[in-house]
Amino acid sequence: MIISWIAVCLLLTGQASWVQAKQAQEPATASIVLNGTKLEMLPGVTIPIVSGSVMIPIRMVVQGLGYEVKWQQKEQKVTVLALDKKIEMTVRNEEAFVNGLAKRMTAAPMVISGTSYIPLRFVGEELGLKVGWDNKSKTVSLDSAMPAAPQQEPLPPVAAAPEGPGLPGGTNSGGTTDAAPVPAPVTDAGQMKVETISYADNRLIVSTSEPVEPKFSTMSGPDRIIMDIPNAVFSTSLSQSLVTGGQGSIAVNDAYVKKIRYSLFSKEPQSIRIVIDTTQAIPYEVIKEEAGAYYVIIDLNAGIANTPVQPIGQDGKKLVVIDPGHGGSDPGAASVTGRREKDFTLSLSHKVVQLLSAEPGIDVVMTRSDDTYVELGSRGTMANALGANIFLSIHGNSFPQNPSVRGTETYYYNEACRPFAELMHRHLLGASGFPDRKVKSKSLKVLRDAAMDALLLEIGFLSNSEEELIMFDESFQWRVAQAIVDGIKEQLQVQGQVKQQVQGQLPVPQTGV
Repeated sequence: MIISWIAVCLLLTGQASWVQAKQAQEPATASIVLNGTKLEMLPGVTIPIVSGSVMIPIRMVVQGLGYEVKWQQKEQKVTVLALDKKIEMTVRNEEAFVNGLAKRMTAAPMVISGTSYIPLRFVGEELGLKVGWDNKSKTVSLDSAMPAAPQQEPLPPVAAAPEGPGLPGGTNSGGTTDAAPVPAPVTDAGQMKVETISYADNRLIVSTSEPVEPKFSTMSGPDRIIMDIPNAVFSTSLSQSLVTGGQGSIAVNDAYVKKIRYSLFSKEPQSIRIVIDTTQAIPYEVIKEEAGAYYVIIDLNAGIANTPVQPIGQDGKKLVVIDPGHGGSDPGAASVTGRREKDFTLSLSHKVVQLLSAEPGIDVVMTRSDDTYVELGSRGTMANALGANIFLSIHGNSFPQNPSVRGTETYYYNEACRPFAELMHRHLLGASGFPDRKVKSKSLKVLRDAAMDALLLEIGFLSNSEEELIMFDESFQWRVAQAIVDGIKEQLQVQGQVKQQVQGQLPVPQTGV
């Protein structure tokens, strides 16, 4: 028995040496092109070729296509859930199970430095991918069965420069014209569309073009909440936010939610899946509009606070919709130092929402909570669908033809909104200290679409070096955010929290042109 044991050890050692020598003769790594785009590997992650089989890091490719992946550490088992397929594989075992049917793979899954690798061709073909291999360049090509995002049409020609900033018909890129990118037309005419997906105040809000009956479920390991919307497609704007593999996401990363993902889950019939990746199992409430407006809300506040939650705008609360201008493929104006308007508007809007969330008589919703593009026509209509009392679109102004131009402007469309515009403008001037460029009326789509008190706020000029420096300062943004909240509360005539102390305020700049 001892002699036999020694012989087996020698045999295994010899086989290991032979495998290492064979692998040393083969290319160390390959590269992957997914739907025409080369995937960038994380530091330290390679694509090994083992015994002629290309091994791929499963999470980088499969999750990029919107599928679910489970890893069972104890059993060393990988499970892929994709549409109507369930693929089960075990490390160091060449036998896989596809919907319970045993199938032989060309190579067994392996774990290298904590990363799970699987044979590309087997898994790719089982998932309905078209798999190609260029031996000369050692490149793997994967073509997803999921439709790519629609191509965006070229932008329309820029209008002639105005004589001064903020004039009708001008090219003011801060949002005072309708010069947003023109999206490709939606080809699925007549189908129900998911128009916006946003997350704020522990609420996921999904607006649609027609009434929907979603299906809800939860999964663990990791924890997540799933909403499936049948017979639906993405609107043009949401389609443009999808990355390679047909998936979009909203990065949250707070104490309760890590991320929100969405993708086309099924082609026949077409359906959309939205997944909330949570840090723990969280009970939730589903709220649907009952008066004909089309949106669904997954509210996590009940599970977090363990108290009943009223629908948005109910129980006597007023509803405010905050619209951070631009976003995603529409960066807005470029500042004098190359910073982007969309980043300024999102940062300031988050501060406004944080302050409003502390007001017991006010509910607040954002049209976008991260760097995604929301179609111009969906912003005001989302506020209408929610039955909002106030809609505010926040922007940074720009007039690069004359960098000395400075100041704060407030725009309204409906004449009935002028008193609110004047009220808000006074608060903004006091907080910013910028020159007064007055309250102005203008036919802007984002305001025309909103059927409530609606304003567009141009805080300052990003094309002016002095104002740009101040506008990206945190203490300035908190001060302006508090001024916006004060204006909202005065307009709504609600009593609320005492003003939050803003530390480190900047000196008020001198007024002037």
